[in-house]
Amino acid sequence: MTALPIKRPRALSFGNLWISAGIIVVLLLYPVFFGKAMNFGVSTVLFAGFAMAWNILVGWAGQTSLGHAALLGVGAYTMTLLAIPERGPAWLQSVGIGNGAAIAPWWGILAGMVLAVLLSLVWGSLTFRLQGSYFTLSSIAVALILRLVAINEDFTGSSQGLFMPDLPTFFGLDLFDRKVEYGLAVGFVVVTLIVTHLIRRSRTGYALQAVREDEDGARALGIDSSDLVRRHTEQEWTVAFCGFAPGFGYLRSSGWVSEVPRRRSPRTRVPAGSVALAGGFTGVYPRESPGGWQLIGRTELSLFDPSRTPAALLRPGDRVRFVNV
Repeated sequence: MTALPIKRPRALSFGNLWISAGIIVVLLLYPVFFGKAMNFGVSTVLFAGFAMAWNILVGWAGQTSLGHAALLGVGAYTMTLLAIPERGPAWLQSVGIGNGAAIAPWWGILAGMVLAVLLSLVWGSLTFRLQGSYFTLSSIAVALILRLVAINEDFTGSSQGLFMPDLPTFFGLDLFDRKVEYGLAVGFVVVTLIVTHLIRRSRTGYALQAVREDEDGARALGIDSSDLVRRHTEQEWTVAFCGFAPGFGYLRSSGWVSEVPRRRSPRTRVPAGSVALAGGFTGVYPRESPGGWQLIGRTELSLFDPSRTPAALLRPGDRVRFVNV
């Protein structure tokens, strides 16, 4: 029996915990050696955190968003308006909200996060069923709408924006000090790394991967993608016949009774080693090629190597079990 290890897509290109810990150590040492270049350090670390947050949607789900700046803007404006409530919109001041005491920026940040999450939930509920360029265009539309609000309303400072001339100390720390700002930025990166590592093997992580890889197949079976992978690895498969490409085996299992539909539009490029489902069969693409099967993972084993004897790893009658690693 041949055992084929299946690797599910990882959250980050440096998803290993030890590598992540090493990156954090390097970031913490930056002020020691480059203390005169803190502006560059703060900007770089912040954008690293933004990129990892963006990767949760784009890397896992394969949904390209060009409107994430809208979420950042909602958080920033919320924090600033709560810190200088007299600049709040007239309709809030009319109910007494804008006439109260200023709220410390750390509480404003939390409020901004809540509002950004609420916006993303509404945004996602309306557009996340879209795929490819359609979702990308919808994300641009959301960002443009919020941009027009920001540059045309008085309470946002119009095109000039809002400024905070003074900030209270945070546990005795001067929030205008660049080293303090750098430390907070590194904290943001640490939190983002922890969240991505937690999501990676969670139900949410598998659901996001399903959007990119096997959403149609999992929906057709009436199960979520993590259950799809589990059921697939529980079966003992037998190579019924070979075809399509050298080394490509069509595998069947007596315990697999579900029919998985092919994709509505085939992919133009499927990486070598991709494990896939279609109809009542499973198979592994031996080399990069077009394909319309539903992808559920990858294996690093070489299915076809002309320099090997025999060249094909799988032959009719071989029994195969897939292992999730």
